[in-house]
Amino acid sequence: MGRVPDDGGGDERLQVLSDETGRRWHPHGLPGYAQGIDRDAETPRVIEGSTSEVRLWSARQRFGVAIHAALVALLVPLYVLIAPVANWREPLVLAMLAVMAVVVDRHDVPLPAGIRFDALMAVALIAVAVGGPLPAFAVVLVPMVFNAATGHERLLRAGNLANLAAYGWYTLAGGLILQATAPDPTAPAAIGWLILAGLVQQYVNWAVGPAIYGPLWLGRPFRAFVDLLFDTIAAGAVMVVIGAVSVILMGPLDVFALALFAVIAVLPGSYLTYAAR
Repeated sequence: MGRVPDDGGGDERLQVLSDETGRRWHPHGLPGYAQGIDRDAETPRVIEGSTSEVRLWSARQRFGVAIHAALVALLVPLYVLIAPVANWREPLVLAMLAVMAVVVDRHDVPLPAGIRFDALMAVALIAVAVGGPLPAFAVVLVPMVFNAATGHERLLRAGNLANLAAYGWYTLAGGLILQATAPDPTAPAAIGWLILAGLVQQYVNWAVGPAIYGPLWLGRPFRAFVDLLFDTIAAGAVMVVIGAVSVILMGPLDVFALALFAVIAVLPGSYLTYAAR
């Protein structure tokens, strides 16, 4: 998803599209379309937690949380009834992808105009191709749990409910596409279907996560999120193609394809992040 991060102090910052596509929106005066937004207009620090805090939510925020809660609840019967069968027979691959998910989540690359570029969507696409929607869902949830366990972000917050809904829906969408079109995702002929699945995941992530969370929780204009979607199509497509090629290479190279993926898409982001610091 856009993943919706928590800066640890309570102010919500919105990562639009997903770590995956690459651009985050911060209401703290960063360049890009967020220019001119008053940083004092940020969501108050009554975001989640106690009953008293929930009472302070506006009707708009309650509505947004209710939508995401309903979307999460709907995932349960859908995963049971229509999701492709989960493949847990590649525990090493899934573990490597989970580690990569944590690394790319922590080490996105700031680019001009407020864009942040990382590889979580590519990681998710590989996980869907290898294990199906449920294992992929588990992989992309690892950074959320890891961040909470290490005190980097709070677990119980509206942003993570949006993340949960977006992750569940986009991994399901990608899995259904590959089930219908690519019985063997590692076959070279599947490259087009892998790219299609990745692009659909990108748009589902945006639609279920930031497109709802931004206007309803943060109170930002919906049009701004539409503009941001178009601004990040190219960056997202690059990561999708890298993920799709990595899946194809797993046929002849097996786990060594993931090592190549890490060199191309994961390690450069980590290096640039530390260099920027």
